[in-house]
Amino acid sequence: MKIKLKHRFFLALILLILALVVYACSKETAPAEQGDSNLDITVVVMKRDAKVTGPIMIGGPIKSDRYNVTMPSDSTVQELKSIVFQLTGLAHFEQKKIVYKSQTLDTQHTLEYYNVTDGSRIHIFTENVI
Repeated sequence: MKIKLKHRFFLALILLILALVVYACSKETAPAEQGDSNLDITVVVMKRDAKVTGPIMIGGPIKSDRYNVTMPSDSTVQELKSIVFQLTGLAHFEQKKIVYKSQTLDTQHTLEYYNVTDGSRIHIFTENVI
């Protein structure tokens, strides 16, 4: 059976694309197969003081701090929140919002639920009303 040169080229191209897809899929599932259940997470805490004057709330400048936290992937968002607020002393701040990949996290779910991976960055927005 004789295959024309252009058909060989397209066959080789299809095999290369298939190999790249298989490689990419195996990279995405590699951390779960290794059994490494601890995640190194960077938590960025954005804080701002806001002053209420009558019906208007005026916000001050935003300050941010970074913290590196290592915790199991089956930890809840509430556990992460508790650890960060113990580290920072921000338990008295109001209007806390935890965001990962533009999604507000519910404190009942686990980090695994939101597909938080090793090296991820989670933002916590806080506002202290004075």
